[in-house]
Amino acid sequence: MKFNRFVAAAATMMALSASQATVTFPGGDLGTLSVFPEHFANPLVALHPKTFTDSYTFSLASTANVYGSVSELFGSITFAQVLIDGFDTGPFTPTMTGFGFDFGPLAAGVHTLMVKGSVLPGLSMYQGSIYAIPTSIPEPSSVALLLGGLGLMGVMGARKRRG
Repeated sequence: MKFNRFVAAAATMMALSASQATVTFPGGDLGTLSVFPEHFANPLVALHPKTFTDSYTFSLASTANVYGSVSELFGSITFAQVLIDGFDTGPFTPTMTGFGFDFGPLAAGVHTLMVKGSVLPGLSMYQGSIYAIPTSIPEPSSVALLLGGLGLMGVMGARKRRG
């Protein structure tokens, strides 16, 4: 039984590498996120039930909303939380293969993704992906111009009603 799980883990890793997807393991850097997902995974071996906390770093080139998912490949894993910079990403969204999460908007810079959960004895493995969609935040001068234009329209409307 343990041999079959080992073969499944090896086959999964080979399939991921064959698809030319780079897989990052705990403690690794996912690089600068874009609209194309970055993948992370962790094979876990437990002799008794235990909890785990895995962290990954990533960067954002600009302010963005971050989306991702985590799923169990095999074994018995229960996900407790996914955090970004220590803040909970909120309740998981069930997907067909696991759970989704989102967080944002998140400022440009370096950030930390943490996956927390528990695992039962045996060989288990989870995988995940994360990507970012840039948000457009107006510059203060654009907001000022918009408010000035609305104020001018209000003044013109008031003059028209009087005259």
